[in-house]
Amino acid sequence: MKTLAFLGYLMGEPPPGLSVVLTFRGEEVALDARTIAARAAPSVSRAQVGLEPLDVAETRELMTAILGSEGVSEEFAAHLCERTSGLPFAIQDMVALLRERGTLIRRGCGWARKAIDELNVPTALRDSVLERVGRLPAGARAVVEAAAVLQVPVPVPVLVAICGLERADALAGWRRRCVRGC
Repeated sequence: MKTLAFLGYLMGEPPPGLSVVLTFRGEEVALDARTIAARAAPSVSRAQVGLEPLDVAETRELMTAILGSEGVSEEFAAHLCERTSGLPFAIQDMVALLRERGTLIRRGCGWARKAIDELNVPTALRDSVLERVGRLPAGARAVVEAAAVLQVPVPVPVLVAICGLERADALAGWRRRCVRGC
């Protein structure tokens, strides 16, 4: 809490030439932290950047940077993009896991995978997802858990029926996640 108080003070009257970069996920941070930028002095510039999941080309570019090689095939990048839902953190963790387990192999001047489908979810990624889901209200958590078990897109009425809640509660949980961009 002392850090938030200090940042609030600093942003109220920043010294000339000072640059501060604050990053956070809006849905995961306390209201006090979200209001720091809103209460900043008029001279303070601010920008809100919404990040979308990476597409296949961006996944390939990230993999190339991580591996230090141009030899990442479009097919490999597409497969990893699909398996990670285009989340940079998940891509980074999956590439590290593939290298660590020896399932990412150098072939010619490129990279190939061995059995990505058989790998477990990286621990750091699993813990991050479990923490985020654990903070959800019960209705939203039930919807997320039902969707995770299904592992395939389904119509909303099917998801509502599976999550074990009254229709109104399930839809409220579903809408909450959709509005937040999960």
